[in-house]
Amino acid sequence: MLGRNGEGKSTLLRVLAGQIVPDGGEWEKSDDFRPAKLDQEIPADLPGTVLEIVLEALGDGARRLADYNRIAQELSSNPDDTRLIECLDDLQDQLDSSDGWALAHKAATMVDRVGLNPNVSFNQLSGGNKSRALLARALVSEPSLLLLDEPTNHLDVPGIRWLEDFLSKGDVAVLFVSHDRAFIRGLANRILDLERGGSRRWT
Repeated sequence: MLGRNGEGKSTLLRVLAGQIVPDGGEWEKSDDFRPAKLDQEIPADLPGTVLEIVLEALGDGARRLADYNRIAQELSSNPDDTRLIECLDDLQDQLDSSDGWALAHKAATMVDRVGLNPNVSFNQLSGGNKSRALLARALVSEPSLLLLDEPTNHLDVPGIRWLEDFLSKGDVAVLFVSHDRAFIRGLANRILDLERGGSRRWT
Protein backbone atom coordinates (compact mmCIF):
# COMPACT_ATOMS: atom_id res chain seq x y z
CA MET A 1 0.00 0.00 0.00
CA LEU A 2 1.33 3.40 -1.01
CA GLY A 3 0.35 7.02 -0.37
CA ARG A 4 1.69 10.34 0.76
CA ASN A 5 2.07 11.16 4.45
CA GLY A 6 -1.34 11.80 5.99
CA GLU A 7 -3.35 9.93 3.35
CA GLY A 8 -4.60 7.39 5.91
CA LYS A 9 -2.43 4.32 5.30
CA SER A 10 -1.75 3.58 8.97
CA THR A 11 -5.36 4.45 9.85
CA LEU A 12 -6.63 1.91 7.31
CA LEU A 13 -4.38 -0.77 8.82
CA ARG A 14 -5.70 0.06 12.30
CA VAL A 15 -9.30 -0.24 11.07
CA LEU A 16 -8.56 -3.62 9.49
CA ALA A 17 -6.86 -4.75 12.72
CA GLY A 18 -9.92 -3.75 14.76
CA GLN A 19 -7.96 -1.18 16.75
CA ILE A 20 -10.24 1.70 15.76
CA VAL A 21 -13.78 2.01 14.41
CA PRO A 22 -14.26 3.90 11.12
CA ASP A 23 -16.30 7.12 11.17
CA GLY A 24 -18.61 5.82 8.44
CA GLY A 25 -19.00 3.46 5.52
CA GLU A 26 -19.40 -0.29 5.47
CA TRP A 27 -16.91 -3.06 6.09
CA GLU A 28 -17.71 -6.56 4.93
CA LYS A 29 -15.60 -9.45 6.19
CA SER A 30 -15.93 -13.18 6.56
CA ASP A 31 -16.78 -14.69 9.95
CA ASP A 32 -13.37 -16.33 10.21
CA PHE A 33 -11.39 -13.16 9.37
CA ARG A 34 -8.45 -13.01 11.80
CA PRO A 35 -6.09 -10.05 11.36
CA ALA A 36 -2.74 -9.58 13.09
CA LYS A 37 -0.83 -6.30 13.01
CA LEU A 38 2.87 -5.63 13.43
CA ASP A 39 3.21 -2.01 14.51
CA GLN A 40 5.75 0.40 13.06
CA GLU A 41 7.36 1.27 16.40
CA ILE A 42 9.22 -1.32 18.48
CA PRO A 43 8.34 -1.09 22.22
CA ALA A 44 11.17 0.47 24.23
CA ASP A 45 10.61 -1.89 27.16
CA LEU A 46 8.80 -5.21 26.90
CA PRO A 47 9.59 -7.49 29.86
CA GLY A 48 9.83 -11.23 29.35
CA THR A 49 11.65 -13.77 27.24
CA VAL A 50 11.08 -14.18 23.52
CA LEU A 51 8.92 -17.25 24.20
CA GLU A 52 6.82 -15.38 26.78
CA ILE A 53 6.29 -12.48 24.35
CA VAL A 54 5.08 -14.88 21.65
CA LEU A 55 2.85 -16.79 24.08
CA GLU A 56 1.02 -13.55 24.95
CA ALA A 57 -0.79 -13.76 21.62
CA LEU A 58 -2.41 -17.11 22.51
CA GLY A 59 -4.80 -15.96 25.23
CA ASP A 60 -5.71 -17.40 28.64
CA GLY A 61 -4.18 -20.83 28.06
CA ALA A 62 -0.83 -19.24 27.29
CA ARG A 63 -1.04 -17.06 30.38
CA ARG A 64 -1.58 -20.17 32.50
CA LEU A 65 1.43 -21.74 30.83
CA ALA A 66 3.55 -18.66 31.55
CA ASP A 67 2.38 -18.77 35.20
CA TYR A 68 3.25 -22.48 35.35
CA ASN A 69 6.80 -21.84 34.08
CA ARG A 70 7.30 -18.93 36.47
CA ILE A 71 6.07 -20.85 39.52
CA ALA A 72 8.08 -23.93 38.54
CA GLN A 73 11.18 -21.73 38.50
CA GLU A 74 10.30 -20.30 41.93
CA LEU A 75 9.74 -23.80 43.25
CA SER A 76 13.19 -24.91 42.13
CA SER A 77 14.60 -22.34 44.58
CA ASN A 78 12.05 -23.16 47.32
CA PRO A 79 11.22 -26.87 46.92
CA ASP A 80 9.41 -27.11 50.29
CA ASP A 81 6.99 -24.24 49.69
CA THR A 82 3.59 -25.98 49.92
CA ARG A 83 1.76 -22.93 48.54
CA LEU A 84 3.83 -23.05 45.35
CA ILE A 85 3.36 -26.83 45.07
CA GLU A 86 -0.43 -26.53 45.34
CA CYS A 87 -0.53 -23.68 42.85
CA LEU A 88 1.64 -25.63 40.38
CA ASP A 89 -0.57 -28.72 40.71
CA ASP A 90 -3.68 -26.62 40.06
CA LEU A 91 -2.14 -25.01 36.97
CA GLN A 92 -1.03 -28.42 35.69
CA ASP A 93 -4.60 -29.74 35.98
CA GLN A 94 -5.89 -26.72 34.04
CA LEU A 95 -3.27 -27.15 31.32
CA ASP A 96 -3.98 -30.89 31.05
CA SER A 97 -7.72 -30.35 30.65
CA SER A 98 -7.38 -27.52 28.11
CA ASP A 99 -4.54 -29.00 26.04
CA GLY A 100 -2.47 -26.00 27.07
CA TRP A 101 0.79 -27.88 26.53
CA ALA A 102 0.17 -27.72 22.77
CA LEU A 103 0.39 -23.94 22.97
CA ALA A 104 3.95 -24.18 24.26
CA HIS A 105 4.91 -26.32 21.28
CA LYS A 106 3.14 -23.95 18.88
CA ALA A 107 4.90 -20.88 20.26
CA ALA A 108 8.30 -22.60 20.39
CA THR A 109 7.90 -23.72 16.78
CA MET A 110 7.16 -20.15 15.67
CA VAL A 111 10.15 -18.79 17.59
CA ASP A 112 12.32 -21.40 15.87
CA ARG A 113 10.93 -20.36 12.47
CA VAL A 114 12.13 -16.79 12.96
CA GLY A 115 15.53 -18.05 14.16
CA LEU A 116 15.58 -16.81 17.75
CA ASN A 117 16.51 -18.28 21.13
CA PRO A 118 13.23 -18.62 23.09
CA ASN A 119 14.90 -18.05 26.46
CA VAL A 120 16.62 -14.73 25.68
CA SER A 121 15.15 -11.57 27.20
CA PHE A 122 13.30 -9.50 24.60
CA ASN A 123 14.89 -6.29 25.89
CA GLN A 124 18.39 -7.68 25.22
CA LEU A 125 17.72 -8.24 21.52
CA SER A 126 18.91 -6.01 18.70
CA GLY A 127 16.31 -3.94 16.86
CA GLY A 128 16.17 -6.44 14.01
CA ASN A 129 15.70 -9.42 16.30
CA LYS A 130 13.02 -7.57 18.27
CA SER A 131 11.18 -7.20 14.97
CA ARG A 132 11.53 -10.95 14.43
CA ALA A 133 10.11 -11.68 17.89
CA LEU A 134 7.15 -9.38 17.30
CA LEU A 135 6.58 -10.98 13.90
CA ALA A 136 6.49 -14.40 15.58
CA ARG A 137 3.94 -13.05 18.09
CA ALA A 138 1.79 -11.76 15.23
CA LEU A 139 1.94 -15.04 13.29
CA VAL A 140 1.50 -17.57 16.10
CA SER A 141 -2.27 -17.03 16.19
CA GLU A 142 -2.44 -18.08 12.52
CA PRO A 143 -4.01 -14.89 11.14
CA SER A 144 -5.78 -14.78 7.79
CA LEU A 145 -4.24 -11.35 7.11
CA LEU A 146 -0.93 -9.97 8.39
CA LEU A 147 -0.76 -6.16 8.52
CA LEU A 148 2.67 -4.52 8.44
CA ASP A 149 3.31 -0.78 8.84
CA GLU A 150 6.70 0.20 7.39
CA PRO A 151 8.22 -3.17 8.37
CA THR A 152 11.73 -2.37 7.09
CA ASN A 153 12.20 0.88 9.03
CA HIS A 154 14.28 -0.60 11.87
CA LEU A 155 16.09 -3.28 9.84
CA ASP A 156 19.51 -3.37 8.25
CA VAL A 157 19.94 -4.79 4.74
CA PRO A 158 20.40 -8.44 5.84
CA GLY A 159 17.32 -8.08 8.07
CA ILE A 160 15.25 -6.72 5.20
CA ARG A 161 16.35 -9.56 2.94
CA TRP A 162 15.48 -12.10 5.65
CA LEU A 163 12.01 -10.59 6.14
CA GLU A 164 11.31 -10.51 2.41
CA ASP A 165 12.35 -14.16 2.05
CA PHE A 166 10.39 -15.23 5.14
CA LEU A 167 7.16 -13.55 4.01
CA SER A 168 7.45 -14.71 0.40
CA LYS A 169 7.61 -18.33 1.59
CA GLY A 170 4.74 -17.97 4.07
CA ASP A 171 1.12 -19.04 3.66
CA VAL A 172 -0.56 -15.90 5.02
CA ALA A 173 -1.85 -12.92 3.06
CA VAL A 174 0.12 -9.74 3.78
CA LEU A 175 -0.96 -6.11 3.46
CA PHE A 176 1.90 -3.73 4.09
CA VAL A 177 2.70 -0.03 3.96
CA SER A 178 6.15 0.73 2.65
CA HIS A 179 8.25 3.32 0.82
CA ASP A 180 11.05 0.77 0.30
CA ARG A 181 10.93 0.25 -3.47
CA ALA A 182 13.19 -2.81 -3.49
CA PHE A 183 11.10 -4.48 -0.76
CA ILE A 184 7.88 -3.68 -2.64
CA ARG A 185 9.25 -5.08 -5.90
CA GLY A 186 10.45 -8.22 -4.15
CA LEU A 187 7.27 -9.01 -2.24
CA ALA A 188 4.15 -7.23 -3.53
CA ASN A 189 1.94 -8.65 -6.28
CA ARG A 190 -0.68 -5.87 -6.05
CA ILE A 191 -0.45 -2.17 -5.24
CA LEU A 192 -3.07 -0.08 -3.47
CA ASP A 193 -2.40 3.65 -3.83
CA LEU A 194 -4.31 6.01 -1.51
CA GLU A 195 -4.80 9.58 -2.70
CA ARG A 196 -7.23 12.33 -1.64
CA GLY A 197 -9.67 9.96 0.02
CA GLY A 198 -9.75 7.53 -2.91
CA SER A 199 -7.69 4.57 -4.01
CA ARG A 200 -6.29 3.00 -7.14
CA ARG A 201 -5.20 -0.63 -7.52
CA TRP A 202 -2.99 -2.40 -10.00
CA THR A 203 -1.00 -5.62 -10.27
